[in-house]
This record gives sequence, C-alpha cells and structure tokens, in this order.
Amino acid sequence: MPSTTPHAVKIREARERLGLSPDEAAARMGISTAALWDIECIDGDLTNFSPTEIRQFCQVLGVSPRELFGIDPESHAITAIALADLIREHCRSRAIAVQQFEDATGWHVAKSLDDPERFLHDDYSIEGIQDICRELGVDWRRFILSL
Repeated sequence: MPSTTPHAVKIREARERLGLSPDEAAARMGISTAALWDIECIDGDLTNFSPTEIRQFCQVLGVSPRELFGIDPESHAITAIALADLIREHCRSRAIAVQQFEDATGWHVAKSLDDPERFLHDDYSIEGIQDICRELGVDWRRFILSL
C-alpha cells in the first residue's frame, strides 16, 4: 500500500473541496488521471514535475505553494535569477568551474545561468531543484515560494 504524504493529502483535500473528480482535476492540471492518482497516493511523486507544473497544480486546486509544501511563513523566496546568482557565487567562492558544480549536482545548469527562467520549466524537475539547492546549502522550498 503506498504511503500518503502531507502534500498528497493536501492535494486530494483541495480537489475534493472544489468538488472535482480525479478526471476533471487531472484535465485541468494537464496530466493524466493516473498521474494524479500517483500524486495523491505515492510518497514524493511531486518531485518528478517541473516548478511550472507545480504552479499550475496549485492554481487549479486553489492552494499556495507555501501551503502545499508546508513552508515556514518566515521563509523568503529565491527567484530563478537569485538561484543563478547563488550558483555563480558558489562557484566563484570555491574557485570551481560551473562544470564541477554540474558534476556535483548531476544537473546541467550552464545554460540556465544565462537564462534563469529555464529553472522553472521542463529542464528541471523539483528533484533537480532539490539537488541544486542541496549543493548550495539552501532550502529548496524557498525556490517554490517564487512560483
């Protein structure tokens, strides 16, 4: 039996509060009903989606990213531009090349340093944002606040 996570419960409750069937909600979210089932029932499944998809899910369901992920109200957002700046500063302060940062995170970020909006789209899943932020020593959920 899959485990239910807090975000899974929040998504299901938001969908039910709106009176949406799984089929209706999935269609509005731009995903399959099976994908919605995974989101509502399987631990960590939201990490497979991009930040833009998460923003879409929140808009459809009428929940904020802060509420969905249980983010501390005192936390401040990290924008895509700020994330690019943090990566540059991380590399500069450690005297490493961007390639070394990419090797450490497992994600290609060089193009995104020139076009930070790429961090929001299909180039990165939430899992990728988590990996990048872990290397930077920042809470990945702060990036979600910028959605």
